[in-house]
Amino acid sequence: MNILSLQTINMYFQYNMNQPCKTLLVIIAISSVQVFADMRLLKVTQYVTNVTHFIKDQYSGSFVCWLLQYSEAFSPSVLHNTLAQMLFTHEDLLLMQADLSTPYKPSYLTPNTVTIFVDSLKENVNVTNLGTWLNAVPYQAVVVLLFKLTDPALVPVVAKTFLLYGIVHLVMISINQDAIYTFNYAPLRILTYSGFPYPQSLLYNRLKALEVRSTIISFVSDSFNNPAEDATEGEDAKLFRLFFGRYNIIPIFQESACDGKQNFVECLAQKNALFIANRLSFLTFSSQLVDTIEMDKIVIFTPKGKPMTFAKILLLPFQVLVWISLLIVCCIVYLIGYLTPSFIHNDLILLALMGIEKRNLRLTSRFEKLFAASLIVLFFQLKCAYETKFMSYMIDGPTESDPKTIADLRHRNCQVIVNSKLFDPTLFREPLAELMVVSHDRVQELKGRAMLANYLYLQLVFKDAVNIDSRNGKYRYVILKDSLGERIPFFFFRNNNLFQWEFQKFRRYVYEAGLQQHWRSKIITYKDKNYKKIIRNITNIKQDIVRLDTLKPLFFCMIQLWILATVIWICEIVFFCLLVWKNNFDQERCIKRRLKICSSK
Repeated sequence: MNILSLQTINMYFQYNMNQPCKTLLVIIAISSVQVFADMRLLKVTQYVTNVTHFIKDQYSGSFVCWLLQYSEAFSPSVLHNTLAQMLFTHEDLLLMQADLSTPYKPSYLTPNTVTIFVDSLKENVNVTNLGTWLNAVPYQAVVVLLFKLTDPALVPVVAKTFLLYGIVHLVMISINQDAIYTFNYAPLRILTYSGFPYPQSLLYNRLKALEVRSTIISFVSDSFNNPAEDATEGEDAKLFRLFFGRYNIIPIFQESACDGKQNFVECLAQKNALFIANRLSFLTFSSQLVDTIEMDKIVIFTPKGKPMTFAKILLLPFQVLVWISLLIVCCIVYLIGYLTPSFIHNDLILLALMGIEKRNLRLTSRFEKLFAASLIVLFFQLKCAYETKFMSYMIDGPTESDPKTIADLRHRNCQVIVNSKLFDPTLFREPLAELMVVSHDRVQELKGRAMLANYLYLQLVFKDAVNIDSRNGKYRYVILKDSLGERIPFFFFRNNNLFQWEFQKFRRYVYEAGLQQHWRSKIITYKDKNYKKIIRNITNIKQDIVRLDTLKPLFFCMIQLWILATVIWICEIVFFCLLVWKNNFDQERCIKRRLKICSSK
């Protein structure tokens, strides 16, 4: 029922002032109108107070309520003060009050509920500051607009305006008529209530009422967001697909061809998609970011050890320290034999290596026997170790050891590419120093250089075919054990995105349920199987392990050593036979001479 304005009543009173009976009726009408208005204001104030406490009971911790007055009329001011007094009686509520002249500051607390007081929706006031406050209202906050209903056609206009700020939990309560409005979106639908409904009727998830059947998700292809619905589907693609499935929305993944020199966010933001599926890293935090919860290490993806030359194949079975120790032992043994020729009769080094004796070892001193035995055992063990390592080089293609630390990279003078689009180069100047090469292009050819990357990403691409050498089946690049720090990736949402807060909650539930780790383990298992399949398909691995042209000098040297050893062995046998024959011949001559002497006597 419409309420008569005071102007109409006054006009009626002027025309009928001489009629006492009608004057009394006018006075009664004016009083009833005022009583109805006062009762409506009181009921609306009490209802908003009850709704605020109902919302507060669903939260733990501090509860912040904004009271914003954007009208110069008398009624909104009275309503504002009355509601503030009623809410102020509860000490567990934090109130923040503002008017037309108060600008928003980022230091203000984030609200849980917002109550806005206006007069007529046609009132001409400066709402410049109101936009700054509405931009700071989070998606989950309930916004109550108290207004004087004069033109119902303005109600959907106000709802659409608030939607531009990402506000969907909007409740409009008329203070002069029995009407409460709530809204569903996409498309806009107005729900009108009479009286004062239960808060549950007004406070529900607006996203579940959307009549949207599909949405576009923009992405740059990587292992996390591969949209293929098979074993290679990325964990983030599954996350978005499962999230939108709760709202019966089909996500359409739209791959973006971004220029390597263009920033990820700048490139993807140019598309018409409402969502970006890529994990991004930022130096400063923003309200448009949703973290991925888990920390990610920053590591170096470095080339594997290079193939060894023939000289290194002969020398590297032993480390430099071992060769130096052997040289020192040989020098000491030689000096002992040279300085004490009467005490040590044999060349113990030749004896331990080749078995050559100047004098029969069993006829020498006990010290020489023990010294020679210890050298023989030492050289025998070293020889076994050397041959084992040497044979492993023949079985598998010999390569240098993989770098494990930044010191190894510095020793090999291996440059590290730092992409300025993904990392801040200033953070790595100290650990990398002269090794760092800053790149401003997201796509960069390594060409034997190392690269700074995220560990979680390398876990998924480490066993890809591009990282497998088709000649021997080994990895072309390995992950350095040294870590250069940690950081947390984020998902980026457009400003005032309706799904951001719900996605943030859902993302946490998925992580706590272990679904993310399960999805990742399935992808890694698939990569392992694919890697083994690639290895089986490489038919020339065994042919490339031992190459005749590269090992030809080695075989030639071994054959010469075998021939030399055979010649020495034959010479030893001949020498031994000659020595035995000479001894026998001398003994026979000695016996004949003695017999001859005896016969002459």
